[in-house]
Amino acid sequence: MFKFVIAVDGSEFSDRAIQAAARLTKAGPEVEAVIVNVRDDPRALGSDDRESLERFDQDQRRRQDEVLLAADKLARSAGLKVVLRAAMGLPASEIVRAAEDTKADAIAMGVRGMGPSGGPLIGPVTHRVLHQANVPVLLSK
Repeated sequence: MFKFVIAVDGSEFSDRAIQAAARLTKAGPEVEAVIVNVRDDPRALGSDDRESLERFDQDQRRRQDEVLLAADKLARSAGLKVVLRAAMGLPASEIVRAAEDTKADAIAMGVRGMGPSGGPLIGPVTHRVLHQANVPVLLSK
């Protein structure tokens, strides 16, 4: 079985990464998609206000659940076997960790951002994943 880690953030770019992974595997072996979303660590805010940190974390968890459920629906409708993974921390590091932990064959994710010239640029998280990953990375735009 081929295994993809697909990083999602709720953007159309991450939706396209799911669709690209599904298209690439239509004629091949069964595919398992480990769909990962990374939320911010509230401690990174540097605030001592416990109530604000808890509210921030609750909002982040709610958004993470929404993103993962939407990605799950899209991936299953594309014929992928899905495992959801919620993480907290630095996005690139957690995406690479998910690939290592699950012994993924590849990572799929969206390219992000547009430069002043109108040409596509690789976003900072994608750039870091490209440098940290020990498996191929499929970029979707």
